Amino acid sequence: MLVIPRFKHPNSLDSRLHSDVEQLGRQIGGTVGVAGAPAELSDYSQSSKSRLPIVIAVVSLVTFMSLMLVLRAALASLITVFLNLLSVAVAFGVLALISDLPSGAPIGHWGYIDTIGAVAIFAIAFGVSIDYSVFILVRMREEFDRTGEHEAAVWIGVQRTGRVITGAALMMVVVFAAFATSNLAIVSQLGAGLTVAILMDATIIRLVLLPALLLLAGKGSWWLPQPIERMVRGLRLS
Repeated sequence: MLVIPRFKHPNSLDSRLHSDVEQLGRQIGGTVGVAGAPAELSDYSQSSKSRLPIVIAVVSLVTFMSLMLVLRAALASLITVFLNLLSVAVAFGVLALISDLPSGAPIGHWGYIDTIGAVAIFAIAFGVSIDYSVFILVRMREEFDRTGEHEAAVWIGVQRTGRVITGAALMMVVVFAAFATSNLAIVSQLGAGLTVAILMDATIIRLVLLPALLLLAGKGSWWLPQPIERMVRGLRLS
């Protein structure tokens, strides 16, 4: 077997080497392969990229079902998952923009987004967002169960948890922003992506979009299908 090394980046070189390997294999009538650490890393990245949509779908579905059990609310859980995905999408959008910055820029100018780093950004940012969501929504749910007043529950939940969430988020932003200045692309992307996602989640989403959507939805935010409600009661989660 003839082994030809290949490199992960740029993508044009990777594609050309793949094409050359296939052509050489046909010419010699044998099996031609590629090897080496760069080749393994490239294959791992391609595999992660192809499975990333499945990971996002499964994590979102499991999170939605878990939130319904904890909050006893279908629509509020759905809104929460949607907003969490929005914060991650904004982070990836910003990464795509700064990746094309000129080489003299303090961050960015990578020319690509590392697939392994993208998976890590999604996992960490989504987990932190869910943590913030449960913190604020449980407080809203408690107030709604106590008074039955939906608007008051939303505002009290924001008022009593907003400072804590913002303070915790700012500490994380400072740490991740330091990572963004790294010369290593994957570390820099991880820091920049998480900085944007957490800052977006703790300010615009938790303090503006989430309360606004819950107010628009009204008391229907806390509706739960009867079969699920009976199951929750059976589990003594209510």
